[in-house]
Amino acid sequence: MGGKVLELPTDKLREERETGRAEGRIEGRAEGRMEGRAEGRTEGRAEGDVFRLISQIRRKMLRRKPFDEICKELEEEAGNIRPICEAFLKKGLDCPEEELLRCTHSASVPEDRPPTQARGRKIQELHKFLIPL
Repeated sequence: MGGKVLELPTDKLREERETGRAEGRIEGRAEGRMEGRAEGRTEGRAEGDVFRLISQIRRKMLRRKPFDEICKELEEEAGNIRPICEAFLKKGLDCPEEELLRCTHSASVPEDRPPTQARGRKIQELHKFLIPL
């Protein structure tokens, strides 16, 4: 009751193995690209939210609104807005968002005490992607 052993030439086996590896690499690259794009979109949204917050704070400061009123109108905790306002006071209201964000990095919420607002977390997450000066 012995079965036949399928014998393929070693060249044929090698060719099939290489074809399989090539197909695997192509699939892996496609998966990597999809994951990278999804991660990029997430980071881009977080960055956009933070830059929008900075822009809103800038406009309110240009209108000379008090700090408490800015917090109330933006429905944000003072701890999320204070570092941005302080950076604007140091650097000026015409400071670019990227530079301003670097200034707030040192004043951000410590990692062992997570912020209660989602935007505060986004600010903290965005700091991970900044290159220190």
